[in-house]
Amino acid sequence: MQIIKVFVYGIFFCIVLCTGLISKFVVIFALSQLKDEKSIQFCDYYSEYQEELEARISKKGKIIWTWYIISMFLIPECFTILYAIWYFLFKKKEKLPPKEAIIILFVLETIQSIGVASLIFYSLPQLNSVDVAAICSCICFIPTILNLFIQYHKYIRATKIFIVVLASNVLAVIAQGSGTVLYSFLNYIQHPLTWILPISLLLSSSRWWYNYVTHNSYCGFINLLAKNKIDLSNNCNVLQGYIALWRCLIFISSTIVISTFKEIHIQEFFEFLGQNEYNIELIKLSNKDNIIDTIIDTTSAPLYTFLLQIFCAFVIYQVAIIAYKTQMHKFGFALPISLITPGTILLIMIFCVSREEDSCAFHNLIPDYLFLNTPKYNSMTEFLLNWHIWCWIIWWLSQIWITVQIWLGEKERLAPIEKIFYHPSYDAFLIDQFLGLNKRRHENYHVVEEVEESSDSITEFESSNSNEICDFSNPNSTLSKNTISNKRNAYVPVIYVCATMWHENKKEMNELIGSILRLDKDHCAMKVTQKYYKISINDYYELETHVMFDDAFCCMHGCIGSCNHKDSEVCINEYVATFVESMQENIKNLGILDLPPTKYPTPYGGQLVWNLPGKTRLTVHLKDKNKIRHRKRWSQVMYMYYLLGYCFMNSSTDFDTKELIAENTYILTLDGDVDFRPTAVKALLDLMKKNKELGAACGRIHPIGKGPMIWLQKFEYAIGHWLQKSTEHTIGSVLCSPGCFSLFRAKALMQHNVIAKYAIRSTEPKHYIQYDQGEDRWLCTLILQAGCKVEYCAASDAYTHAPESFEEFYIQRRRWIPSTMANIFDLLNTSRETRKLNNNISWLYVTYQWILTGSTIIGPSFIYLMMVGAFVTSFELNNWISFWCNSIPIVIFALISFFGDVHKQLIAAETISVLYGVVMMVVLIGIVLQIAADGLLAPNALLFLIVIGQFVATGFLHPQELSCLPYAIIYYITVPSMYMLLIIFSIFNLHNITWGTRESKLHRQALEQQNRKLKKSEQEGTVTNKCLKSFLNNLCKCRFYTHKNSKKSEEYLEFIYNSINEINIRLKHIESTLEFNNILKGNIEEKSNDQSKIYDEVKLEVSEHLNTDTESETSECIFTNNNQEDPNYVINPYWIQDEHLKNGKIDFLSYAEEEFWRQLIKKYLHPIEIDVERQQKISEGLIDIRNKCLFKFFMINTLFIVAIFLLQINKDVLHVQWPFAVKYNITFINDTHEIHILRNYMHLEPIGCLFIIAFVFILFIQFLAMLSHRFTTFIHVLANVKLSLACFNKKENLPNELVTSTHAKNIADGLQSTVEYQTIHNNRSETSSRKHKTVRELAEESQNPTKRPSNFEVVFNIKLRNPDISGFRKTISLNTPKGVLEAFEQHRSNILAEHELQSQNNAANEKEIYPKNKNSKGPVYDNPTFLNDNNE
Repeated sequence: MQIIKVFVYGIFFCIVLCTGLISKFVVIFALSQLKDEKSIQFCDYYSEYQEELEARISKKGKIIWTWYIISMFLIPECFTILYAIWYFLFKKKEKLPPKEAIIILFVLETIQSIGVASLIFYSLPQLNSVDVAAICSCICFIPTILNLFIQYHKYIRATKIFIVVLASNVLAVIAQGSGTVLYSFLNYIQHPLTWILPISLLLSSSRWWYNYVTHNSYCGFINLLAKNKIDLSNNCNVLQGYIALWRCLIFISSTIVISTFKEIHIQEFFEFLGQNEYNIELIKLSNKDNIIDTIIDTTSAPLYTFLLQIFCAFVIYQVAIIAYKTQMHKFGFALPISLITPGTILLIMIFCVSREEDSCAFHNLIPDYLFLNTPKYNSMTEFLLNWHIWCWIIWWLSQIWITVQIWLGEKERLAPIEKIFYHPSYDAFLIDQFLGLNKRRHENYHVVEEVEESSDSITEFESSNSNEICDFSNPNSTLSKNTISNKRNAYVPVIYVCATMWHENKKEMNELIGSILRLDKDHCAMKVTQKYYKISINDYYELETHVMFDDAFCCMHGCIGSCNHKDSEVCINEYVATFVESMQENIKNLGILDLPPTKYPTPYGGQLVWNLPGKTRLTVHLKDKNKIRHRKRWSQVMYMYYLLGYCFMNSSTDFDTKELIAENTYILTLDGDVDFRPTAVKALLDLMKKNKELGAACGRIHPIGKGPMIWLQKFEYAIGHWLQKSTEHTIGSVLCSPGCFSLFRAKALMQHNVIAKYAIRSTEPKHYIQYDQGEDRWLCTLILQAGCKVEYCAASDAYTHAPESFEEFYIQRRRWIPSTMANIFDLLNTSRETRKLNNNISWLYVTYQWILTGSTIIGPSFIYLMMVGAFVTSFELNNWISFWCNSIPIVIFALISFFGDVHKQLIAAETISVLYGVVMMVVLIGIVLQIAADGLLAPNALLFLIVIGQFVATGFLHPQELSCLPYAIIYYITVPSMYMLLIIFSIFNLHNITWGTRESKLHRQALEQQNRKLKKSEQEGTVTNKCLKSFLNNLCKCRFYTHKNSKKSEEYLEFIYNSINEINIRLKHIESTLEFNNILKGNIEEKSNDQSKIYDEVKLEVSEHLNTDTESETSECIFTNNNQEDPNYVINPYWIQDEHLKNGKIDFLSYAEEEFWRQLIKKYLHPIEIDVERQQKISEGLIDIRNKCLFKFFMINTLFIVAIFLLQINKDVLHVQWPFAVKYNITFINDTHEIHILRNYMHLEPIGCLFIIAFVFILFIQFLAMLSHRFTTFIHVLANVKLSLACFNKKENLPNELVTSTHAKNIADGLQSTVEYQTIHNNRSETSSRKHKTVRELAEESQNPTKRPSNFEVVFNIKLRNPDISGFRKTISLNTPKGVLEAFEQHRSNILAEHELQSQNNAANEKEIYPKNKNSKGPVYDNPTFLNDNNE
């Protein structure tokens, strides 16, 4: 990729320079044809005339050239108008700026259009071509004046810089003024051009005022413009369209007026519109009134000039955007665009000198009668000594100074066009000046956002949580008060990594833990680099990790399922124990001291808190299903309300800062088996920074595992991402961001009806399908309906385990397919309302989704008809026999699915899939034979080749995933199983809402036992008696009992002893809290009473438009637990003393956090009680939905199959002739000597033909969208590539600050690479020497764990302080220039010196005021950046 990036650098430089030169040269060439009374030396290439002649363009020719020049101006404006029309039709309506701002904008745009018209059609044609190229640099007069008034405030404290900047601005004003005014007066005395040229230049420069206006000015008029600039800051695309249309009208009107002054009548002006041919008059040199001959120009030179200029201008504009997105703008754009003006002057001089020597020098390139306005210089020496050339240099340098912003780098990769250029379009004339002036200057443009809309969402979420969480504060959160109270840190991204776990094995846990530790190390490396060198890294982010562990406990007595033991008599299950062991092993393998976690008893179970090696927190929330709802959706509700409600909304910060933090706070959702790299997270973060309306972003998910089912899923996932997600991303929005690896914006989740609706309980049968079976897709549906967008990033790779068996695969898709269809229908049915809120959902996108949904519904019938045709072709069967043969397995499978259990259905599906797989291989051979017989242009052959060709081309456009293509064979032979049997299986099991995967044996036994109890209770009708017996048993349960085994007695006594100790600790904690509260408020009892009243009034608000009754829902959710009031769960539950956790210290949550969890559980997450009657109603409702869907599904597919099949067998009567692959039957009759030719066309039935056309159309759209997304991904990858080639590693003589900001990230990466290399080396050495160590050595190692560092911060600081000894310098030298590390060290030394000097001055001042003891000594710090750090 580094070689590719160097190659792209060269391409960008050449494209910008060449297209810029051609574009400007062509414009000057076209303007040269408009000069009054112009004549040039005619090239008599074929010696048709005996004397030297000159050529002169007729009036008609000048009018034609004028119209093509007008078209050059109109094309970019037409792009703006078309985009405005698209935005008006398919996006939500935008709020227009105030009327005053619109009026000022229209006035200034009118003035600028008039100025450009007078400059192009009157002033510049009168000048020679060299002066035209030079005087264009003086189009920056008004920006220069504004720059003089507003730029000095930045450097007011630095005197030297202030003087240099002020002097440069004054010189720039003088230079621009000399070109604007002085040039005209010195060259065109007593000529209208004397005053028209300065006015034209002045008016033409008025468009770029907003780029040079700020509030930091003492001029009232500039402040007025700055106010209007803020009103116009959020680009209104519809308004831009109106302005573009107005500019076109003004420009054409101004051109007509100027042409009238040139004695061209309006009737003549419009009469020659659209024509290309015009007359060329040949005249004598001595007598120009004597016309010798007239020739007609048929070369279409104006048309070709117009097309060449439009193409070059468009290309240079697009390359400029790409260069800034990839941060390759300095060499790829800024340097070549700055060379265009001198390059154009040099090119014109070369052309003029060559034609002066030989009038036919460009006979094959330019028509013999067309050329530039040649300047009159007798020799090159005269040209170089002329005063004009020095003026040109001064004008050009002033232009470079005014447009210096093109050299400055963008702060974010993949920046949108709005952050690169003020106008989302370009000007065709003088492309280099306009692009330079249009480039945004560096200011805090990201502060100005749609404040009203965003503030509404934050206010709404805050109001909904104000009653929910009152005066809570979380001291353990990474988002501390110091961070959120500082507005400068509001733009620093905060990532909450939130993983959900259940029954993952150790290998899967290791992958998740390894990913978290890598992210932790990356964060620590950037943090240490920033602290050590006092610099800022653009990719830096704050990090905090949470893992939600479902069903984390089991009864200590070995009970399976529900039991009557106390809540505190639980222990962690085998999965939690495995996770704890895996954490210790992974941290130890990194060479870091593996400290045990801190244990927190909580109302929902418990917490295990690790301080990771990178000094970030990992909190594992252990959920007890008897205290809180389990499963993934409720875990997501749990951490969303905790992080966004408790930790964020109740932070002590002002509203504006809170709004900015919400925009830059993200939740990274993970599954318990995902594997990823920090670069994948940063790629998603780049998308989030690029588009503030982006609510979620997902990466490329790669399934991992072994076996044929994994091979199948690898190709299926590849095709789904390559085509489906790319298309959704390009033309609208991605519909599903998988929860296994996605990044969600906090601001989007806090929108109206996202979290609140996501947290409601399923009350209707259809809710169980949409809400609980596909929670990831439903969350994305809510985000889309709230007005945000979901995008797909192919540069972000993550790996997750996929089902390896046929049964698990079918069960997984049995959940996915119904929930997918339910969410899609929900989105499509509410598309009208969604389109009003969401700019990315257009009616075209809705139409595309309807077509895909319809194809999914009738997909089984397509596969069935395909199999019927394949049987006819491959086995030479009759159509009806083939029809009935294929119906037999489908009918059998349908009957088994309706009457049999899931196990039997899966056996039948697997058996039929194997049979169809064999048939598909036969069909493949049949298709090849049919293609050989019918030809490549036959419809079947063409469709087959299109599909295969698209897959192959798409695979080659994803070179890193090319290995997925061979698995297409597995995908092909399973097409009937995937698109027919699986759909049927999913619909028949629509009423089955169980999870079905990752269920342990104990869990399945518990479910079976629970089902047996439910059936028994239904038969006996003794539900109330059972509750009464349970109550009596618990009431009469003896609290004191004996143990037969003395060992158990000792354990129990130890348990009691530990409980008493923990009670003492808890009491001390409470006493300290009470004392603190008494100091603050005086009376703790009154405070407790007040808080209890507040908490009793807490209400968690749900969406107002929901038709569910909150009170009835809450009453149904009440779960009576006899031991719930036992306070032992917050003191010393049995799991605290588990042997896997016994070494960790015990701590307790704050009272506020405990109360938060109680209220959240009470309102949203209380375990759902088993209501037999309610479950029976839900089951009946689900079966009813299943039956209705079955009826609709089979009716639609049956009707489609019957219609297509009957038309297929009767296509001789009703058909459409296929125009290709025609067969000819030639007959020769001897008697009459006649030849009869009979054409045989292939027949297609009409309905099937329409569906084939629709299918090909969808494939075509997906392929184009994939190409667009591939190009975007290539830009993204290119932006992340760092050059470390030898030619780029030379020592740079750059300022210290520039070097630091450029290579800071390289240093952080070098720290990680050094530590990784050292870790691998240490692990290898330990492995090789482990067998040789004695018992004594092993014992010493176990007794001295402190040899390992406690965290990465210590390791990184050692590397930075001793770069040569630690090997860091060697590692960093591979990726950065040689002088960078020395510049960093010099930068740090300067900071230390400044700090030491300041400390000495402060100490001297304090000594004068407060004399101290001479023997007293203060603390000495090695690094001043650590002065305010609370080192752990």
